[in-house]
Amino acid sequence: MQKQFCSEQLKTLLHDLMEKVEASIRKTATEKHGDLYGEWAKKEDCWIELKKHELNIDFGQIKQDFEDPKNPSQRKRIADEETTQVQIQEELEKIKY
Repeated sequence: MQKQFCSEQLKTLLHDLMEKVEASIRKTATEKHGDLYGEWAKKEDCWIELKKHELNIDFGQIKQDFEDPKNPSQRKRIADEETTQVQIQEELEKIKY
């Protein structure tokens, strides 16, 4: 069995992302809706609002976490294609609103 783990870079990125998402939810809850942020976070509108915010996450620092050790070039190519597709979809979602 192969050992599975998260790199320190991935752990740091996830922690930073968590803090940014929480700060954004708290801010929109108090500024725009006056709700308790825990209740606001349960609403779909909260997550729609969150998509509008730029969180400035550098996913380049965790590329090695997405490589297959048996075939790193193949996994990297797939990851790059998936990343591009996700970015395109996010931009299309922003345009819709």
